[in-house]
Amino acid sequence: MEHVDLSYLIKLAEGNKQFVNEVINSFIELTPRYVQEVRHQCEAKNWPGLQASAHRFKSAVKYFGLNETAQIIETIEANATEPADRQNLLELIASMNANYEVALNELKNILNNFDLQPQH
Repeated sequence: MEHVDLSYLIKLAEGNKQFVNEVINSFIELTPRYVQEVRHQCEAKNWPGLQASAHRFKSAVKYFGLNETAQIIETIEANATEPADRQNLLELIASMNANYEVALNELKNILNNFDLQPQH
């Protein structure tokens, strides 16, 4: 199971703790919808919709160094285009979701335990 790596986000923020805090909060608030959309589009067999939903989610996880999760999502995105590759989509989505849940909990702990609040 992979873990969150904030180094890219911190570098992008150039030391702005408020920015890091806002990006983490946005991820926590918005990504449950992305995960739900990926599953829904797969269950509905809406392959273009699955590709679009997976792509949005992949972009979000990359900010947190979740490269394994991004690779799984990329495979979901690619497999949605090929009928022969679609049989393992639910398994891939389950792996994506398991990694996501770990990352989500880690990010919540980071917000609760580390000094990411703006300095006054």
